[in-house]
Amino acid sequence: MGLFELDIEDHPQRGIYAGGMKFRADREALERYFNPVLTYVSLNDLVGEAVFWMLLPWTLAIYLFPFLLFAKGLVFALLATLISYLLLELLHWFIYIKAINYLLFFFASPIPQIILYIIVGVLFYLSGSYLEIISLGVVLLFFRLGGGAILSSILFLPLYIIAGIYFRKTGYYLFLPNSDQVLRTIGFYYAKKNKIDPHTFKMFE
Repeated sequence: MGLFELDIEDHPQRGIYAGGMKFRADREALERYFNPVLTYVSLNDLVGEAVFWMLLPWTLAIYLFPFLLFAKGLVFALLATLISYLLLELLHWFIYIKAINYLLFFFASPIPQIILYIIVGVLFYLSGSYLEIISLGVVLLFFRLGGGAILSSILFLPLYIIAGIYFRKTGYYLFLPNSDQVLRTIGFYYAKKNKIDPHTFKMFE
C-alpha cells in the first residue's frame, strides 16, 4: 500500500470518485490509459496523488494571505493572494513535484491553518485591527469551502471551451477538467521517471 493510495469508487462509463473528488474516466479506461506505468505505481496511488496535488493552490493561498495581510495590508494581501492562487491553479495542471505533495499531508489539514489564523487574529486584535480579523475569517472560509475553485472555473472557462482539441496519438484532450488534467500530469511524471514515452498512453484501442 502506497502512502497516497486512496480507495476508488468506480462507476463504469461514468467515472470514478476518490477523496471526495470526481474523475471523468472509469477504472477500466484509466487502467487502459495508464497501463505503461502501472507496473511501477498503482492506479489507486496515482489517483491519491492527484487528489492531494489538487489541494495545493488553495492551501498555499490560505498560508500566504495572513503573512501578506500582516506585512502589506488588506488590499495588497487580497490581490496578491488571488493572483498567486490563479497562477498556481493553472501551473499545477502541468507541473508535479512529489516532494511538495508530502507536505500537503500536514499543511492541507484544517488544524494548522486554524492555529495560524488564530495567532495572526490575536495579533490584529491586540492592535485594534478588527477589519483584518474579519478578512482572515472570510478568506479562510472562502478557500476551504471551494470558493477558489468556483472562481478559477469561471476565469479559465476559455481553456475548457477548447477541450475539443485532441492529442492525435493518445485520443486524450489537450485541456481537461481540473481533476483529470492533474491525474494525467502525474501519470506523465511517472512515465518520464521510468523512461516511458507518455505518448504511448492510449485512452482508446
